[in-house]
Amino acid sequence: MDPLSQAFFGAAAATAISKKTELKKAFCCGIIAGLAADLDIFIKSNTDPLLGLEFHRHFTHSLFFIPFAALLVAAFCFLFYRKDYKKLYLYSFVAYATHGFLDSCTSYGTMWLWPFYTSRIAFDNISIIDPLFTLPIIILTVFAVIKVKPKIAKYALIYAFCYLALGYLQKLRVENFITNIAKEKQQVIEALKLNPTLGNIVLWRSVYEVEGKYYVNAVRQPLFGEARIYQGKVIPKLNLNELLKNMPSDSKLTNDILRFHHFSQGFIYYNDQQKNIIADLRYGTLPNNLDSLWGIEINKAQPDQHAKYLFLRNFNKEKINIFKKMLLNKKL
Repeated sequence: MDPLSQAFFGAAAATAISKKTELKKAFCCGIIAGLAADLDIFIKSNTDPLLGLEFHRHFTHSLFFIPFAALLVAAFCFLFYRKDYKKLYLYSFVAYATHGFLDSCTSYGTMWLWPFYTSRIAFDNISIIDPLFTLPIIILTVFAVIKVKPKIAKYALIYAFCYLALGYLQKLRVENFITNIAKEKQQVIEALKLNPTLGNIVLWRSVYEVEGKYYVNAVRQPLFGEARIYQGKVIPKLNLNELLKNMPSDSKLTNDILRFHHFSQGFIYYNDQQKNIIADLRYGTLPNNLDSLWGIEINKAQPDQHAKYLFLRNFNKEKINIFKKMLLNKKL
């Protein structure tokens, strides 16, 4: 999620369990702890372009790292409050715990159960930015501090969990819709990825695999009423074994391709075969197109060189207008 959501979700959790006399302390501690897990963005390497990608939302977001991270956050907060470390630890623990959970609700994927489970967990029920989720939490939490009423922060948490539950229900409805469409075409879905698009839980990106091909579509699922599909593209699945067939198994490039495949939950494809760009199919500039947001450029002639990490974002007014039409249920 975006930093604002993480900060105030953590603050709401800490404030909700505080006493009136400690409400401001809990609020500040909650904001710091709610953001702290994203300090992993400083894990970078000048020689390994994928290191930052690999370690973002990694061990710092794990359930099992929470007790240790809370110790550090509480120690930092203790520099300012200078008393009652146990309470600071409690607020830090509760707020820090919200971060990995909230990130796992997005489609990006989070190492929530590391080190016991090393695949990225993604519930796919909310976008990384959603004002309808974030703004009420901010308003209620700030109001709780102004009015010195922790109970209001509890309402913020109730709203947050209700919204996340609604997002998951929306995902199940879209999944059922796509599954029925595939059955009508006599297709057996082998893998399916559903992502809510930016800022809403109504318009979704659907990517599913059938017999070596990926089918990319947009689905508009209103809260009430029937779903609508905006047909997209069909693209061959990238054969990973074929790609790595003549490459040294211990080379840097082979390792980078496998790392990017793992990060992308297996949804990778050739974005442009002439430039040798492998892209993440989970995301697109539009929910039904093949213009990915990021990828890696490989050079098979130099297997001992790292792949280049590329940002492929290509937004323009035309795409924004198309997105708006889909969101408002208009014809393209």
